[in-house]
Amino acid sequence: PGNLSIISKGTSFEIGGTADFYGSVLAPYAAVKLHGDSNFYGALIGRTVDMLGNFQFHVDESLPITDFFDPPMPSLVK
Repeated sequence: PGNLSIISKGTSFEIGGTADFYGSVLAPYAAVKLHGDSNFYGALIGRTVDMLGNFQFHVDESLPITDFFDPPMPSLVK
């Protein structure tokens, strides 16, 4: 989970399906929807969070909490 961080300024964010997700999501303005038959390993911040189906959430306590409150600035990658 420490190798993938998704940062979103949008108002909605959705993860679903049957594949497991390993990473962190910072979407403080988004209505987050987690659905399907899979596992989320990592950390998540959203305006609201709805979990539907057989979705399981596992917090990775080894992730540094400071990354959520001081995220890196986005940069253009060529």
